[in-house]
Amino acid sequence: MPVDKGIAVTVLNNSNVEGGADSRAGQLREDRWTSVATGNLPGATYPASGVYYPGDNPAAEAAARQVAQDLGIAAVEARSDEDNRNFATARTPGGGEVPVSDVVVVLTADQLR
Repeated sequence: MPVDKGIAVTVLNNSNVEGGADSRAGQLREDRWTSVATGNLPGATYPASGVYYPGDNPAAEAAARQVAQDLGIAAVEARSDEDNRNFATARTPGGGEVPVSDVVVVLTADQLR
């Protein structure tokens, strides 16, 4: 199945590295992903970076695998209910809500050094 680079992707910073989500989102835009949002994920701590997708969505899974490859992230997983609750706490630097897309990238310090 060809990957739809128009599928929405949300890049969330789950580290103390300021601007980390913005720089990696820029990389995705350079790779021709057309709908990329960013934010911070203060409500949970993930042990390593990962790319998450709804388990019942094959197009989102294919996109998640391509995003992971584009960013050099090994972990690609179907989202759990806990992930969905965590992603709902994502905020912009100004405190606004961040849309939760079909593909969510969680960046930890391992990807932002």
